[in-house]
Amino acid sequence: MSLTYIAVASHSALSPDALLADAADALPRAPQRAFSWSVGNLAARVYEYDRVAWHETVTSSPQAISAVSGYMLARTGSLTAPPSSRDLLEACVTVDGEWSAIAGDETALLAVSSAAGTEHVYVDCNSAYTAVSNRCRPLWRLRAMQGLELQADLGSIARLLHLGYPFCTGGTAVRGIELLAPCESIRLSRDGRVERTTRRPLERRRAHGAVDWQAHALAARQRMADVCTSPAPIRAAVTGGKDSRLVMSMLDALGVPGRVTGYLRAPEDHSDFVVGRSIARMLGLRYERLDPDERSDLRSSVQSHVKFTEGMLSAWDMKDAVFPGGEIGVHGLLGEVYRRKQSDPSLSADELAESLLARRSASRVVRQDLRRSHVRSVRSWIAELELQGAPLEHVQDLFYLQQRVTRWVGQAKLHDGLWGAHVNPVFALPLLQDYYALPLADRLEERVHFELTARLSPRLAAQPFANARYAPAMVQRSGHRDVTVATAPVRSISRQEHFLWRKAALRHSLPWVREQLDVARHALAEVVEPGRIDELAAVAAQVAGSASTRDALKLARAPRVLATAMTNPTHLVMDVFSLLTAVATLRELDSLRRREGPAGHSNRAPASPAA
Repeated sequence: MSLTYIAVASHSALSPDALLADAADALPRAPQRAFSWSVGNLAARVYEYDRVAWHETVTSSPQAISAVSGYMLARTGSLTAPPSSRDLLEACVTVDGEWSAIAGDETALLAVSSAAGTEHVYVDCNSAYTAVSNRCRPLWRLRAMQGLELQADLGSIARLLHLGYPFCTGGTAVRGIELLAPCESIRLSRDGRVERTTRRPLERRRAHGAVDWQAHALAARQRMADVCTSPAPIRAAVTGGKDSRLVMSMLDALGVPGRVTGYLRAPEDHSDFVVGRSIARMLGLRYERLDPDERSDLRSSVQSHVKFTEGMLSAWDMKDAVFPGGEIGVHGLLGEVYRRKQSDPSLSADELAESLLARRSASRVVRQDLRRSHVRSVRSWIAELELQGAPLEHVQDLFYLQQRVTRWVGQAKLHDGLWGAHVNPVFALPLLQDYYALPLADRLEERVHFELTARLSPRLAAQPFANARYAPAMVQRSGHRDVTVATAPVRSISRQEHFLWRKAALRHSLPWVREQLDVARHALAEVVEPGRIDELAAVAAQVAGSASTRDALKLARAPRVLATAMTNPTHLVMDVFSLLTAVATLRELDSLRRREGPAGHSNRAPASPAA
């Protein structure tokens, strides 16, 4: 199920097979199987990792090749095999799941991103070749080997530092390498043409009216049923939240919790664990509590981050896989797309652009002029949506779906996807289209979660949540008032950070952190505010309990930064980690420039992330 693909169309005398000869050297982990295909100026390589006994992800013959990264679910709920190039273009709006795919035959190569967009498709189109891959690193190395410019995209890196992920752009850490948007495709023809197409399936949303919740509930149950046809062990994150509750309601409706292992990484007195344990006991589910990892070695965390996720991920999203290959993990993370993130419908377009980029942080390190340009880019994106007929009240939801989820969930999957099969049965395009047909009040109050859970497993709807509840007014509007709804949420017994590694990361790694922040001041001089990194280093030392007298003056100049960091050190570590990740990415690119000569194969091992 976990695989990496790279495909290329040569626009010169360069052989496409020669271009891809060393592609596997750029992979962070050795594959178990490899597939090769070429015809004329087109070639593709597919590298497969641990296979799950679930469905076929690669079909290959001398005449054609198809490969899916992730998984495809037909509207009937059944898993589908990789489609041919003739069918792949329509799949982005007719097939659910989290996937990207390539398909090639004697006429063309096609790469497509699904509606979820969380299985990435990257594109490098230049005068010598056009290449596509579901990972950036093979494209980095391909450029370096051909002597093409490997220039850091500081604009995208500034967005990473600003919000934690690049937004309103197809940009990546390298200029010229782009990320396809959800429902976007690129076609590479034998005659040299390169064509890109974007579908807009949310424009097909229905007018306000009755939603067939029963049909959606049955479809959700069927999606989970097909996952359960695999004999592989299943793991599910069981928390006190509504997303994981919806996933568990699908499993409960099938009567299969006994073959599922629930897990959670949290302290014993955390509300998520208290609720999750209660749910597991009620369902007869095996339940594992994993201690939060202190991650005292921040240096190795940064190295792993750059290696597995191309560096484009914030500290808040840094995760390790929690189950090995050969198991299937089900999660409800994409259930967040059915939630309204902000509740003020009266904002103007300009105010909305500002609010979408608001991020709680210890220090705004990105230069003010760049932050203003980021707001302008979001404002332009909003204007484009308005031209397409999207009401302003939908923009906040669309920003989360199209701009954040694609990057946020997607980069985490790049890491975890190498170790296990991750399935999200909550995301389905027809359900999302109906979500946008709901009145604003229903979107604000998470009606999708209630309507499906109440139909799939009424007893789970009655169980309390952690720090949340269903709004009584929404339950009244739903017409499903016969279901018992929990009213009193569960609170944590003591206030503990969910991830305890953050303060320990500063305390144990402070000398290296300060050294790297000093490098960041020079390496990122074009995107950060002068003096802000020095202030951040002093604040980090104070929070870690190692401030020197030399830091005192800098601390006096940064009272707001210090107050924010002392109140919640998580925000401080997010800033520090993003800076360190950006610098490590720049060093990795520089290493590739120096190690690879123009036009020729390299037998050297792939570059390790810079220290």
